[in-house]
Order: sequence, then C-alpha cells, then structure tokens
Amino acid sequence: MKPQLCKLVYLVSAFSSLMLTTPASAQLSSVGIERREQLLSALRPACERMVFQITTHREITLALSARPIQTADVCNCSEAKISSDPRLEKFWPLSERDMKEPIESEQVKSYITGRMITSVLQCLSQEFDTSLGKAPLP
Repeated sequence: MKPQLCKLVYLVSAFSSLMLTTPASAQLSSVGIERREQLLSALRPACERMVFQITTHREITLALSARPIQTADVCNCSEAKISSDPRLEKFWPLSERDMKEPIESEQVKSYITGRMITSVLQCLSQEFDTSLGKAPLP
C-alpha cells in the first residue's frame, strides 16, 4: 500500500476512535455535527497532501501557472461532498452504543477512504478544467 494511502487509512481508523469518545450527555444534533466535523478535520490533511502531490508534478505545473489550483477550494468542495453523503449521514445522530460496531467495521473504514479519494478527485477535476481553460498555448 502506498504511504499516503496508509496515512489516510490510519486517519480513518483514528477517526473511528474519536467518534466513540463523544460525551453521551451532549444533544443528539450537536453530537452529529461534532462527529461530522471530527471526520472532516481528520481527513483535511490527507486532502491537502493529495492535491499538493498531483498539482506539483513538473509535467503539469506550467499548465497551471495562469490559474494555480487552490488547495483550500478543492478540500472545501471535497468536505461538502463527504458531509452530504447519505450513507455516512445515517451515522451522525446514532448514540455511542449504536455507533460502536458499524463505525469500527472495515467496511465503513474502507467506504470513508473511498469516499475521500473520489471526492478529492471530483473536486480537483473541476479545478483542473477551470485552470486548463486559462492555460496559455502557443
């Protein structure tokens, strides 16, 4: 497994531990918001690294010089996609007890990893289209 993907899988695993330590006394809606924000915060560095690795390749940097890709825009877009994923939304309001088994499953960890990768690539693709549209050609 590539080092960056290993780090992403580690972040997802760490996130599942964070989700299970949310105080039970908090209101259900605020717990859901907090859990979603924990996931997004845990995944943000991985998004930034992915964007950096792709956009700084020597073969593409010249084409992006007229309109460099903004990492924050890509990661904000990716976070919005992850936040609105209907399959993940069902986990946010669950009690800690009800969430424990599914969120620790390899299927959910794998799904979150896959959702992160596809969201970043979709958002990055949109940014590339805009940037390449402004790229000067001889």
